[in-house]
Amino acid sequence: MFERYSERARRAVFFARYEAAQAGSAHITVEYLLLGLLREDNGLRRKLGAGGDGEVRRYVEERCPPAKRRISVSVDLPLDALCKHALNQAAREADALGQREITPDHLTLAVLQADTSVAAQALRARGVEYQSYRESVASSPPAPPVEPFINLPWPDSEPAKLEVAALQLRDACNALACLVDSSSPELDAYSEADGYRALGSGQWLRKEALGHLIDWACSHQQWFARALTDSKLAANGYPGAEWITAQNYRNVPWPDLTDVWVNLNRLLVQVIAQVPEAKLATPCHIGLQEAIPLEQLILNYVKYCQEEMAEILTRP
Repeated sequence: MFERYSERARRAVFFARYEAAQAGSAHITVEYLLLGLLREDNGLRRKLGAGGDGEVRRYVEERCPPAKRRISVSVDLPLDALCKHALNQAAREADALGQREITPDHLTLAVLQADTSVAAQALRARGVEYQSYRESVASSPPAPPVEPFINLPWPDSEPAKLEVAALQLRDACNALACLVDSSSPELDAYSEADGYRALGSGQWLRKEALGHLIDWACSHQQWFARALTDSKLAANGYPGAEWITAQNYRNVPWPDLTDVWVNLNRLLVQVIAQVPEAKLATPCHIGLQEAIPLEQLILNYVKYCQEEMAEILTRP
């Protein structure tokens, strides 16, 4: 389904899944697709006007209140029937306009055609109507391409481009490589002041969240090396929130934090790519948890990075 999607459209779908997981929803709906689009579609944000994206988000969240418990974005969430229809409609919109690539504009048009949805109502409340938006899309030049963001876990996601020793790690290795390569310029675009902004969860500042991912990268680099050289791995536990305070990440310059995270994970991509299949079953005992094989430790690390980076890259 997604082979025609532009990278921004794929990212919008990824963030739709993230929004649904944050809300504790059992499905990805057109409302979460709209919230994902608000993160990726600059044209839509311009149409909504100053502060319009925030108003649309509030409109949706008031009418689709979150559940009490979030769902990890590592858990596959299905599309509901209306959202599936919207994705198919986006392809029809692109075809009708003679455009091969499906972009966030086509997804927005599909959302607007879901007439009775809260998502369509939210857009119309800000003056965004289907016909005028379609005319704007038809007359606009194509957006410049962007670097791949992430390999989405859909059945027809693109195959890995890296030479990976163990076939079982191919998708995870490629996903981490894509995440690092595409996140790097976005992290660089943040200012020092952006580093001091609280994230949507309210738990940490952006600097602290990135520092937490640095702690995870450092720990996992050591664990992977030990698992590759020993018959088993035993470690005290995962990096905790107290590490952030102890290391005072909020006072580390933002560019230094981004450089460390990017370079550490580029190293980890190379390490993961070279893990032999014979070592995938090496038992890894982290803290009080039951031992898991090295393969699962690697997969868990990549999924955690995806989840946390999605929040770090979210602009308030």
